[in-house]
Amino acid sequence: MEPRSAVFLKVLLNAYHPGPLQGLVKVLPQDQAKEVLSATASSKNPALGFTWLHQTIARTHYSWLAPIVKKLPKGIHSPLITAMPQAQSAGLQKMLNLLPFPGNLPSCAKALLLEKFYAEWQEPEAIPLDFLPSSPLSELLTLSKNELVDVIDFLSVYDLAEGIKQIVDQKKLKLIYLCLTAKKQQFLRLCLHKREKVSASKFDIEKWDGKQETLTHLLHRRGLLRFGKALNGQGRHFLWHIVHMLDAGRGQIINNYYDDHVTPGVTSLLGLQVASVIKFLKPKSST
Repeated sequence: MEPRSAVFLKVLLNAYHPGPLQGLVKVLPQDQAKEVLSATASSKNPALGFTWLHQTIARTHYSWLAPIVKKLPKGIHSPLITAMPQAQSAGLQKMLNLLPFPGNLPSCAKALLLEKFYAEWQEPEAIPLDFLPSSPLSELLTLSKNELVDVIDFLSVYDLAEGIKQIVDQKKLKLIYLCLTAKKQQFLRLCLHKREKVSASKFDIEKWDGKQETLTHLLHRRGLLRFGKALNGQGRHFLWHIVHMLDAGRGQIINNYYDDHVTPGVTSLLGLQVASVIKFLKPKSST
């Protein structure tokens, strides 16, 4: 049974059977019954299963959609992406070098084109967002792509704080601060006073070449590492939604760092750092 199928069946059983599920799933093979019982979905609204695919496309960065579009006949590329949400449509037009489809497509034509796309888009780990269990990191699912990138970038400041403690050259230290935005300088000062520390490979800032673009790239890679490890144990369905909100390049890197199991003493601390970054970046209330 696909992981997604187990989740959908669990939601269906939640909706129509208020009692324990063990008796109902006895009719299934033992391994499949175990998958359904272990599925973490608590939702009781199976109707979401009929609308979620279009909503999922709207939350998915267009770079993940492009390879699927390319598999379909070229003649439908232009009308197909016209049927998609505006952000995905605009991104795919530019990425695939397509001209806008002339005229308007009737809703029934759009629905048929999207059905063809769905048939090609095999994503067994994708489930409706509302079927995901609650998590301390659930707030990440409410962020936009740009906000997620900001979280990743600010996470890397924890590495930078450890690295600059080893710098004795004041000119180099000043140059590092000049490469950071005012908000990152503020967060760096906070990180320098924090005691929590995650063991990781040394961030050798002393070998930095002094160029701002190099520092930006180095920090972003460290942020992706820290972010990927913070997601450990959240589950493949949760991970799928996070990485598909980002572009495919960043998403694949995070996938590579992710592990299904938490690292004792590390994953929880990284999760707290993610929460701290979100809180720091959140606009202050005007009241």
